[in-house]
Amino acid sequence: MNVQYLSNEKGEKVAVQISIEDWKNIQTILKRGAFFDSFAQALKELKMMRAGNLPEPEISELFEENSDAIPKDEWEALPEHVRESIDRGLQQSAAGQTKSHEEVMKKFEKYL
Repeated sequence: MNVQYLSNEKGEKVAVQISIEDWKNIQTILKRGAFFDSFAQALKELKMMRAGNLPEPEISELFEENSDAIPKDEWEALPEHVRESIDRGLQQSAAGQTKSHEEVMKKFEKYL
């Protein structure tokens, strides 16, 4: 990464200049970080729900078309295989190919 510093009249560094390509790479990294922070928060909330300290939302609330659950820029920052997997899951859900909450919790209990 080629970084150039801009200084004031006292010689103090006051700004940084980088290429657009480097800036885009930094933005991608920051978006991924925000996604993983959001995911970590979701796991904390799941634990709180499981302990009875937070009410569980209705499943329909999570998948409403108007939902802001995943902002568009975060959705686009997800890897293609993750977006495809989520889409496949939504299609399976719409087709009634689902598992009960109890089945899923048994499988993932060790992670919570």
